[in-house]
Amino acid sequence: MLIVHKINALEPAVKTSQLLLGEFITREANEAAEVKREKPILVVLGNPPYSGHSANRSYVEVKEAVNGRTRKRKRPTWIGKLLEGYKQVDGRPLKERNPKWLQDDYVKFIRFAEWRIEETGQGVVAFITNHAYLDNPTFRGMRAHLLRTFQRLYIVNLHGNARRKERAPNGSPDENVFDIQQGVAILIAIRNPNNFAELAESVPVWYCDVWGSREAKYDFLRAATLEAIGWTPLTPRAPTYLFVPQNTALEAEYLQGWRVPDIFPVRSVGIVTARDALTIHRTPDAVWQTACELVALEPEAARERFRLGRDVRDWSVARAQQDLRKAGVPKESAKKHIVPILYRPFDVRYTFYTGRSRGFHSYPRPEVMRHLLAGENMALVVGRAGSATGDEEWNIVFVAAHPVDLNIFRRGGGQVCPLYRYPDSAGKQEVFEEGRTANLSEAFLKALAGAVGRTPEPEEVLGYLYAVLHSPTYRARYAEFLKRDFPRVPLPPDKATFDALAQFGIKLINLHLLRDPALNTPSCKYPVAGEDRVGRVKYDKKAQRVWINRAQYFEPVPPEVWAYWVGGYQVCHKWLDARKGTQLSLDEREAFQKMVTALECTLELQKEIDAVVQQAWGW
Repeated sequence: MLIVHKINALEPAVKTSQLLLGEFITREANEAAEVKREKPILVVLGNPPYSGHSANRSYVEVKEAVNGRTRKRKRPTWIGKLLEGYKQVDGRPLKERNPKWLQDDYVKFIRFAEWRIEETGQGVVAFITNHAYLDNPTFRGMRAHLLRTFQRLYIVNLHGNARRKERAPNGSPDENVFDIQQGVAILIAIRNPNNFAELAESVPVWYCDVWGSREAKYDFLRAATLEAIGWTPLTPRAPTYLFVPQNTALEAEYLQGWRVPDIFPVRSVGIVTARDALTIHRTPDAVWQTACELVALEPEAARERFRLGRDVRDWSVARAQQDLRKAGVPKESAKKHIVPILYRPFDVRYTFYTGRSRGFHSYPRPEVMRHLLAGENMALVVGRAGSATGDEEWNIVFVAAHPVDLNIFRRGGGQVCPLYRYPDSAGKQEVFEEGRTANLSEAFLKALAGAVGRTPEPEEVLGYLYAVLHSPTYRARYAEFLKRDFPRVPLPPDKATFDALAQFGIKLINLHLLRDPALNTPSCKYPVAGEDRVGRVKYDKKAQRVWINRAQYFEPVPPEVWAYWVGGYQVCHKWLDARKGTQLSLDEREAFQKMVTALECTLELQKEIDAVVQQAWGW
């Protein structure tokens, strides 16, 4: 006999003070609790909401008295406590610097459903949700937790991820089953204590990909049964516990490489401004004028003048003004705080940098960015988990000589890894050169020295890493793994390989910083004088021209240069499109010409790098 009760699925049969999510009507909540105490829940199913900015809080702020003073602290909610299990894997913390995706509503619903079945002791969870948790590294603790709770997981990956511009393996379009951009997957999780031993010893995950049009996917789902689906058996393994198929033969080889962020002890994501349009400008003068005007206005007038919107937890108009005034604005001496910032690949702009959090910038990352302001330095910037969007090859890597914006790559979150650390006023660091220390781990340097027979110079190390990460063969061979975490770089097989790749990498770095002397006579020209205003950007492949308006253009811009991607951006198009409706200065016109020439040289260097890589490793 099947008894169905209309209840709120997210309310456990516990005290009302322990309600999981949202605000509910008291009477309905109490009735639901009574039902759940009387009848065990064996099935939890549905399509929970997907919301990265969940309104269902995992923490609440409480006030407490300490030594006669009142202070605020965060206290986890009921669901917040449950989610703690997803923040560790194999008994160790994830050490994610920004595990915000674990706060998505669908993750909380899965965790609730898992808890509900655990409370009953057996049952089934059947959800259709965002599919990001299947392979994103942030969710490896969640995957490990699900494997411990359930003996059998069935996963139907329906794909349709417009953000990644997914396409079917045969190249045909791939559509979503819903009118959303995020790809989705069906999860059926089974816990059966009566058959625990048998299921636990068998394959834990059964996986199926479904590609194609929406109607084709609907047809598949109408006809599908567990018995009829062509499943791929998976046995997820530490440390990632992936819920998607993987090439295990290459995985062992890839994991022998050094994970790039682990090579650099000091690193972080880029600067979070919270208000790009206010804080970042194309010229130092524009930054100064904005800063002076902002401090001269009342907060509400400034909010309206600069269209700043409402204040948020980590940024407010009043705090931004206070930060600027503390730095000396509008005194001329305050101009020393105007510094370059790498906003997007090849796109250096300017900002007012004080280094104080929740001021003019929300998170200026002074613990890392100060090393890029203290003296001559460079930073390797690498992204994580995938080829951003719009392109087929992993390319989330670049180099910087200045502080870096958080969203230098399209999906954001790139790690900024300075080559050198500069001591602060109280610092007692070992002097490397002119008071600075190489920001390279001792373990990596020792392993590298063992491979090449000497301890390389820091610039050589950076060059080697940069060259390998730009090898098309490396990117193709490890494409599957580059989509899931930060890249790993193998040690060189010998000194000759290291020396060759290090020199190619140094050359590539100078090109990308637009420092190579060859760029002073660029191959790209700007032959027609005019108003220099960027209107509709149009590329003429046959003529190899990039038109910025009806009369003016850059040429030649070879098709492969126009199509070059870095960090999820089609570089040349993005650079111009970001200036649409404005007039290009002489410096900007010359910078674009140099960039085109640098990309031409990059393509040639990548061929030379590949020749060394293929010969050295036999790939």
